[in-house]
Amino acid sequence: MLRRLAWIWFLLLASLARAQEDDARVLVELRVTSAQSGRVIVDRGNVDGLAEGDRVRFLPRGGLPFEGRVLQVGERNARVELDDLTLAPEPGTRGEARIPAKRLEAPAGSETRENSAKRAPEDQPASRGERWRNRDEDYRQGQPLLTRVRPLRPDERPASMTGRVYLIADALQSSEDDRTSQFYRTGTSLLYDNALGRGETILFDGELNWRDFDVPDDDDQRKSRLRVDRLAVSFGGHRFAPARVQFGRFLQSGMPEFGVIDGAEWTTRTDSGSRFGASLGFLPEPDAEYETGIDIQGAAFYRWSYDESEQFTAAAGYQKSLHHGNADRDLFVVDVRLLPSDSWNFVTTAWIDLYTTGDDFKDAGLEPTQVLSRLGKRWDDGRSLDFLYLHTQFPELERNEYLPVLGTQLENDHRDRVAVEARAPLSRNLRGNARLGGWTDEDDDGFDAQLGAELRDALTDGSLVDLRAFLSNGQFSSEIGGRALLGLADTHGSWTLEYELSNQHIVGFTSANDDLPQHRVRLGRMHSTDSGWSFSAHVEGTFWDREHALALGLYLQRSF
Repeated sequence: MLRRLAWIWFLLLASLARAQEDDARVLVELRVTSAQSGRVIVDRGNVDGLAEGDRVRFLPRGGLPFEGRVLQVGERNARVELDDLTLAPEPGTRGEARIPAKRLEAPAGSETRENSAKRAPEDQPASRGERWRNRDEDYRQGQPLLTRVRPLRPDERPASMTGRVYLIADALQSSEDDRTSQFYRTGTSLLYDNALGRGETILFDGELNWRDFDVPDDDDQRKSRLRVDRLAVSFGGHRFAPARVQFGRFLQSGMPEFGVIDGAEWTTRTDSGSRFGASLGFLPEPDAEYETGIDIQGAAFYRWSYDESEQFTAAAGYQKSLHHGNADRDLFVVDVRLLPSDSWNFVTTAWIDLYTTGDDFKDAGLEPTQVLSRLGKRWDDGRSLDFLYLHTQFPELERNEYLPVLGTQLENDHRDRVAVEARAPLSRNLRGNARLGGWTDEDDDGFDAQLGAELRDALTDGSLVDLRAFLSNGQFSSEIGGRALLGLADTHGSWTLEYELSNQHIVGFTSANDDLPQHRVRLGRMHSTDSGWSFSAHVEGTFWDREHALALGLYLQRSF
C-alpha cells in the first residue's frame, strides 16, 4: 500500500511539473467588491492582465474554494459569473486568477502604428535602408529588456494609499406582530505604503454600525458600535527582505485558520517558495464586541511549496491558547492544495484538536473538529465535476467562542456531508447542472438534490435564464421546490429577477397544518464604473399563507 501511494504522489508531481513547463502562469490576487446571486465584481481589470474567459478561484475564510469565469473586463474591475449561480459571497472575499505569463510580456521593440505616426520628423529614420545602431554595448542577446535597470527598494518608492469606503444598509419588515429590523454599516479599509519612509505597509480596517430591532415584547434593541477589525504595520516580505514582521490587530497571514490576533507575527519565505513562521498575541472574542486580553495564543506553521507557482502546497500548523492564564486549546491545522490549471484539483483543510485526560467530555487523543475537502476538475468544453466532504463538531473550550452547549452535545453532536456536483454544456447556449448530497448527524440522516439548466444569450446578448428544481428529506421535515432566475448584463453590471416556490412538509403536525408553502420574489441590480464606484441593491418579498416579509438591501462602495 505504501509503495502504491508513493507511486501516486510521484505521478502527481511529474504531471504537475510537465504542466507548469508547458504553461507558465502568473498569479493575480483580487477581492470581491460587490455581489449578488451568481455574479460578482472584483477589483482587478485589464491593466492587471485579466481577460474575458479567465477562470477565477475564490477563497472564503470559512469554507471551501469556489470558482467562476470572467464575463466582462474593465480597466480596473471585472465582472465574474460563478459556476454556482446560487452563491453570493461577501464583499472582501479573497480570490485569485492564474493568467498566462506571455500575456504580460510586451514584444521587444514593438510599436503601435499610432505612436509611429506621431513621432517627430527628426525621429524618423533618414532612409528605409538605414540600419539603427544599438548603443547599449553591455546588453547581450536573450537578456530581459530591463536587465540593467535597478529595481526600487520599498523605502525608495513614493508614499501611497489605496483602499475603499463602503456603506451597507439592510432593512426587514414582517407582518408577524409588525416586527422590523434595520442594520446600517459604514466603514473603510485603507492600505498605506511607505508612509513612514521605511518601506512598511500600514493596514486599517474599521467599521461603525447601528442596529435597531423592534419586536412586540421587551427585547427591542437599539445599539451603535465602533469596531476596529484590523490595525497593523508590517515590514519586509519582499525581494530585498524575505522575512516579514507584522504588529497590531490582523488576520494571521501564515495560517489564516488560526484567526485574528492582537500581537505580532514573523514569517519568512525560502528560495523554493516554501514559508514558515510563528505568532504570539491575544485572541479577540469572535463576536460583535471583539473583546480582547482574555485569551492568549502562540502558534507556528510550515507551508511547503512544490515551486514558486504554489500550485501544489502542503501546510501544517500548531496553536496553543490560554484562557485567563489556564491551558485551553491545542489545535493542529493541516492544509493540502493541488491546483494545476489543466488537471484534477484537490483542496482539503482539517482542524484537529488534541485532548488530554483533563478534558471532561472528550477522550484523550486527536479528534477532527472540522474538515473541508473538495476534489474536482474543469474541462475546456465547459464540463466540471466536483466531489465534496464536510465534517463539523463542537470542540471543548474554556474560551467563549460558541454558545454554551451541554456535555452530551460535546460528546455526540456532529455533522458529516458528502456531495457530488456536475455541470455540462448541452448545446451552444445551454448548460445543465446537477447536485446530489447526503448527510448524517447524531440524530438522523437525509439527502438533498438539485437539477437545473442555464440558458445564455438566447433572449438577447448578455441574457441568462436559470431554472432549478430542488428537494431535501430529513427525519422531521422535507422540502421540494423550484427557482427561476432571469438575468440581463449590460456594460456596467447586470439586472436579476428571481422567483422561488417551495413547500416544506413538517412531520408531527396535524394534516391541516403540516405543509408550509412559501413564495419568494427578488429583484437585484449590480453596477460598477471604471472610476471605482460599485453598488448592488435588492428588494425581496417572501409570502406564506397568512404572513409576509419585505427585505431591502444596499451595498455602495468607492475603491481607490
